[in-house]
Amino acid sequence: KHTLKTSMKAIYIRKMIAEKNIDHIIFMDSWVNEVIIPVLKNTWKLTTPIISMAWGVSKRFKFYYSRKNMLLEIINYSDSIWASSHYCAQGVEMIGISSNKIETIYLGVDINRFQIDNTEYINYRKKNHLSKTTPIVLFVGRMNKEMGLDVVLKIIPLALKKNPTICFIIIGAYSVLTKEVLKFQALYPGNLKVHVNAPFALVENSMKICDILLAPSMDKHACMGMSIKEAMACGKIVIASNSGGIPEAIINNESGVLLPINNTGNLDVKNFVSILSNLLNNPIKMKKIGE
Repeated sequence: KHTLKTSMKAIYIRKMIAEKNIDHIIFMDSWVNEVIIPVLKNTWKLTTPIISMAWGVSKRFKFYYSRKNMLLEIINYSDSIWASSHYCAQGVEMIGISSNKIETIYLGVDINRFQIDNTEYINYRKKNHLSKTTPIVLFVGRMNKEMGLDVVLKIIPLALKKNPTICFIIIGAYSVLTKEVLKFQALYPGNLKVHVNAPFALVENSMKICDILLAPSMDKHACMGMSIKEAMACGKIVIASNSGGIPEAIINNESGVLLPINNTGNLDVKNFVSILSNLLNNPIKMKKIGE
């Protein structure tokens, strides 16, 4: 079944190349689905340059290790391989494959799209009955443990004890923690707003109106999250774990705050809350890091 599906994809791609006069192909899918590359290059003798994307091997080490030969073929038959962080690029070294062919190209954001509009900022606060001084703390990501949402749920009650005025916003795709998040929203109706499967426009606007973005991704997960860069483009502070490629985007205490993941693969929640509270109580430091 998988072989037939791969062959059909290959036929379709060859047809599109001929019809659209395509001069190169970029595969943005995971390596699991890029087995089509050897088929195109070796079986079908395709000469059109193919670029593939490197994905974090460490997250699925056993899976990729058992398919090392498959991965080698994908790398060898790709004309170029890009990675969004050095962390992702070097992941193949874990299973004994050289990363020399993989080039790190950091994905950026359009600064103009993330210019702050004070009108949006004011209107959001009015619509949600938030005062000018109410701090807004945002989380954007799939609603699961890998993205650290369980950490955010632990943070909320502790942070509200220190500052009962905080407004938390959680935006993300439906996943295993969605029901729990919605229960939290019922427990803290004035302090937590949840948006499931929200349109990108809402994500973008939330970046602009928040004060701090939380990115507590778990160990060995993130190549480098785009939400971090989007928040930084808005001049917002990011508090993130030092997972994966995140430290390549954030200089600790200069362009954001990095929190270490301990030996058990977890974040110190109390330390997280302390840093969040200290930042919210120090607007001068917040402004300096945001700039």
